[in-house]
Amino acid sequence: YFLNEEQITQEFDEIIEEFVDQILEEFSNGTMAVNKFNLNGLNEELLESLSIDTNIKNDDFKDIESLSKIIKDNMFQIINYKKESIGEIIFNNFIQFVSLKEIDKRWRDHLNAMDLMREGINLRAYGQKNPLIEYKKEGYILFEEMMFSVNKEILKIIFRTNLKKVDESKIVIENNMPQNIKLSHKQISGLSLSNQRQAPSQDKIISNIGSNNILNKKYKRNDKITISDGNETKIIKFKKAEDLLNKGWNIVE
Repeated sequence: YFLNEEQITQEFDEIIEEFVDQILEEFSNGTMAVNKFNLNGLNEELLESLSIDTNIKNDDFKDIESLSKIIKDNMFQIINYKKESIGEIIFNNFIQFVSLKEIDKRWRDHLNAMDLMREGINLRAYGQKNPLIEYKKEGYILFEEMMFSVNKEILKIIFRTNLKKVDESKIVIENNMPQNIKLSHKQISGLSLSNQRQAPSQDKIISNIGSNNILNKKYKRNDKITISDGNETKIIKFKKAEDLLNKGWNIVE
């Protein structure tokens, strides 16, 4: 989608959505209880990755949805400021350049990792495991890790790069590290709102899910779907449903 200029903004918004979901899951300590969140780790991650000093405290939110909104509001304040500074068209071109470069680099690294894994996967047979199944499982894990690293690196570069408009035709990219940006979610900051090698789309084609059930419909990772195992039914995001689908659950249309 980053090759399509009309969908750059939509795809970038999805990257932000996935990044926020991932870090909330990482620092939730495996619980939905907000008072047990690792907020120190979360604040440090936002500062390190995005140079955003949010200093979120337990009293600032009541549930995971409101915490997610605080983070995304702060992120979009920075995005809107950058768009205002250099213009939306130039900013989108910058997103496209950074994204295609990172996707190409990480995809090549992923292919190398898959080649290395394939060379030794047959040894799993000695442990009474099916090498093909193990290859698919570990390949999926590597792909998920690659997607998160791509998203994180794209956001890191975009948020930590200072862009300044010199005139109507020139943009200067500063190489020095920007100062940390201090934002408060309790008040509005006053900002105006106004491939070389083809990498796979984040849309995925579901295939061989459940028992001989082959679907050709495409789902985005953040699309909500209804799944069932015959006894229980759940409505969850596609990216969180994949593990259950691989265990025999089916999508209910």
